[in-house]
Amino acid sequence: MVKQSALLIICLLWFSIGYAQDEYPPITPDNADTVTAINTITVASNRAEQPIALDFNPVDSTRLAVAFEGGTIGIISNPAQPQSQILRWPAHNGDVNDVLHSADGESLFSAGADGRVMEWDSQNGELIRTLDEHRKAAYSLALHPDGDILAVGYDDGLVRIFDLVNGEKIITLYSLERAILDIEFHPNGRFLGFSHQTLWIHIYEIGDLRQDEINLFATMHMGEIAEFEFQPDIFNPEPPPMLYVVALVTAAVNWQSVISWDVFRVFPNDEFAPKFESNSEITYPSALDYNSDGSLIVVGGNVCTTEVNTDVIEIMHGVKLGDEKFSVITTLEQDERWVRDVIFSGDDSFVAAAIDMNLIVLAVSR
Repeated sequence: MVKQSALLIICLLWFSIGYAQDEYPPITPDNADTVTAINTITVASNRAEQPIALDFNPVDSTRLAVAFEGGTIGIISNPAQPQSQILRWPAHNGDVNDVLHSADGESLFSAGADGRVMEWDSQNGELIRTLDEHRKAAYSLALHPDGDILAVGYDDGLVRIFDLVNGEKIITLYSLERAILDIEFHPNGRFLGFSHQTLWIHIYEIGDLRQDEINLFATMHMGEIAEFEFQPDIFNPEPPPMLYVVALVTAAVNWQSVISWDVFRVFPNDEFAPKFESNSEITYPSALDYNSDGSLIVVGGNVCTTEVNTDVIEIMHGVKLGDEKFSVITTLEQDERWVRDVIFSGDDSFVAAAIDMNLIVLAVSR
């Protein structure tokens, strides 16, 4: 059992008195052009402990979880304020590849390079249970919209699905023997998708997972996937329900090449499914996320030209019915670093980015 005294390292990053969390409006297509960075937090002094992945607490956007290289996890309190604090504890032997809150925000799941999948108390960092110990690294986590099913992708191409009520593994999916770099449930709960290091995305249609109701629905070749997301159901109630996948196509393994920068909406059994492109200037996209209703996408990546090599965060419109293209609304420029992850908070008030050189950048609408 990991002792609490050995787990918790509390670092005060800035000191001030009397700060309270300000209220910020949700970021929408109407105000996205005013989004600006309001805080940059240095989360470590060791360059071997770069932040890898982020996740806002779904019921408290003033708490941001961070997965680090080197095996630690952090919870940043009040990341929008200079008086930010970080609760940090050792969690895995090797990198923490992903972190994900439970639906009620009380737990935090982690996937590690040591093959373990663990559940922690999100308030104090205490270990609740170890869900899995696999011989290969655990890379990615996804929570079913119902909140009681967790899917995990591994380095050897396995996807394991766990019942969080009793902690039992209920399904194992076998696919290509390559790392599952990203895994997602559709917000409507009908689909599970995961992307491979070998350029493929597999989509499964699901029913009652406890009754093994899951079937391969579609397989798509898209290039080297850094991250992909399902777009929320912005087309409902008409036309009838359909599958549409939004995927960011970039180098996920060597970070040196990119096949294209496209967003695809793919209709079932349609080999001529339309491809949607943006006016993005990003050359090497590395991460993306949707806001809660699918009207906005935030993308992090790198712009490379003969004269400049700049990391940027772009906010752009989501794909709408009848669109052929979607456009960038605003761009936040950083410097010669790499954007590792970028996300919206659950209430859409914040955008957070994990950036090389141990930085977390927080942006809001003014």
